[in-house]
Amino acid sequence: MLHAILRRRPDGKPEEISAPAIPLLDTTLLTNAPGEPTLWSQLGSEIDSASSIDLVMAFIRRSGITPLLDRLRKYCASGRSLRVLTTTYTNSTEREALEQLVELGAEVRVSYDLSSTRLHAKAWVFHRHPFSTAYVDSSNLTRSAAVTGLEWNVRLSAARNPDVIAKFEAVFESYWSSGDFVPYNAEQFEVEQQRAGRTDAGPNIMLSPIEVPPHPYQSRLIELLEVSRRQGHHRNLLVSATGTGKTVMAALDYATLRDRLDSSRLLFIAHREEILDQSLATFRHTLRETQFGEKWVGKSRPRDFHHVFASIQSLNANGLASLDPEHFDVVIVDEFHHAAAASYARVLGGLRPKELLGPPTTPRTVRVLRRS
Repeated sequence: MLHAILRRRPDGKPEEISAPAIPLLDTTLLTNAPGEPTLWSQLGSEIDSASSIDLVMAFIRRSGITPLLDRLRKYCASGRSLRVLTTTYTNSTEREALEQLVELGAEVRVSYDLSSTRLHAKAWVFHRHPFSTAYVDSSNLTRSAAVTGLEWNVRLSAARNPDVIAKFEAVFESYWSSGDFVPYNAEQFEVEQQRAGRTDAGPNIMLSPIEVPPHPYQSRLIELLEVSRRQGHHRNLLVSATGTGKTVMAALDYATLRDRLDSSRLLFIAHREEILDQSLATFRHTLRETQFGEKWVGKSRPRDFHHVFASIQSLNANGLASLDPEHFDVVIVDEFHHAAAASYARVLGGLRPKELLGPPTTPRTVRVLRRS
């Protein structure tokens, strides 16, 4: 049985490489269970025998790189290719970890897009024709994920799963060639990290891995909004009792709108910063985007003006003279009973959104507005 084809060292002896603990023909599931090989040990045992390596990883940290550094350094020193795709999503990737990879000789590309095209995959492929292998998993490149976390990692074999490996290669190449991932540059990375952590970015949140579906009554109200729009009404009130999650419904409705509209710039208006923080956190949880939105209140000013959560006071104080009335496609006014006030009338009079949504405080408020 042929186990390996080895190069000879300068002294004529065959070089030594570690044999993968899992045979290259096998597909298996790793769960970091006691007595089971860790993901690190499996990855380390496959580096030596690979002809090239492609890595897709949402988050990369030094704690995840360090145990593999020696093997990767030896691997790259032999002239073999190591390509890495990663992101700045949630600001979790460490610049120092990327610097270590670049110093080894890896090609690193980074996506700074925190919205529609953000990468959340974690996968390795070790090319070695015809026995390529891949790890598609839930583990980011961190110590806790690779060793102690309750992570599920599937090891695939090209000999048994050729279609899956082929699709991995095709999708990786499409990402690598797209404009969403740009070659790593330390200065650009630092600027984007500072931008993601700026004070006008709103509250910091951690997303639960479990998505909570809307309540049936919330889904029903969102359906009624859609019916109203199909009838040609694009200025709508979202009438629901206090405590029923009108902001959640507004966020779910916006998620539907942005998939439909050519442009989906959002302006959310409220009269207190606490409401803006709560609403921004709700949108981030609902949309599953921790960096969604910018605040325009007090000293916080937006930079991109794509998704703005603004106080009515700031909008009036700074004026809208330089803003195109059609700049924002969707405008949501919290506690719409305030809309009768002169400060709201001035702002709303200068905007022409495609969709205007007003969640009033109570159904009684709607009757008052209708009489007025």
